[in-house]
Amino acid sequence: MSQGKYYCAYSENHCFIKMSGDIRYTNCGGFKKFLDRIMSKDMFENILFDLSDTENIDSTNLGLIAKNAEFIIENHNTKPVIVSTNNNITELLQSIGFDMVFQIVKQYSIDENFEDIPNESLVNSTEMGKTLLEAHRKLMELNEKNRDTFIDVVKALEMSVEKKSNLGN
Repeated sequence: MSQGKYYCAYSENHCFIKMSGDIRYTNCGGFKKFLDRIMSKDMFENILFDLSDTENIDSTNLGLIAKNAEFIIENHNTKPVIVSTNNNITELLQSIGFDMVFQIVKQYSIDENFEDIPNESLVNSTEMGKTLLEAHRKLMELNEKNRDTFIDVVKALEMSVEKKSNLGN
């Protein structure tokens, strides 16, 4: 599998995010910062996530995407779009309830020029723990099945983040 990469493009009030390769939490720092920035400034009415070149995506990145969907739905009353041509990725998205908060489509034409979103590791273990915790909590909120799936992960992350915060890391 190729290392995961994140890209973005803009057109009017829309943002297009393309993810390719093996998308893992170890490189999601730049992606998280990008999403936090565009949400804090409420820069776009809708966002499209293109996963057509994604080979694998982990739960942390899915949680970050879910957080964005919640923001778009609450602030712009529309569902973001996910493009997925890989049946395994589409089945994963449906199994965690993304079809309830996203429009999942097989193709979408984007003629914009994409720019890199830098791959960055999260600054320290406390920041990484908080990001992992936030992402998995967001997945738990999607449905009862996810709650059951991720509850133990969230409890372990809560203990880890609390311990690291008490140590000052």
